[in-house]
Amino acid sequence: MKCPVCSEEFGYLRLDNLEKVKKETFFNCPKCGQRLSNSPLLEIQRKMDFFIYGALTLLIVLLGVEYITPGDSMSLLSTVIILTICPILLLLGILQMNKMDTTEYRKID
Repeated sequence: MKCPVCSEEFGYLRLDNLEKVKKETFFNCPKCGQRLSNSPLLEIQRKMDFFIYGALTLLIVLLGVEYITPGDSMSLLSTVIILTICPILLLLGILQMNKMDTTEYRKID
């Protein structure tokens, strides 16, 4: 992620003098000294977790329901959901993961 002032790329986990307030972390840019926050990173992480874990949960629930219910083959609806919605949710999670490289930290005034 980048500093919005000087566009310096760095990871905040390797910095010294981190201040944690609940889930948010405050720190200074190593190049320009601007006070920054990791809140955009937390938002991306939350969305990524939602998409990836949601897809896996949906897949497990559908396969569990198909296993429990009697019948020889999966219903068309379950097949469509497994082949379309689960990969789409996983792709959205991966796109959120790639977004971390281009996002800027939030400035603290």
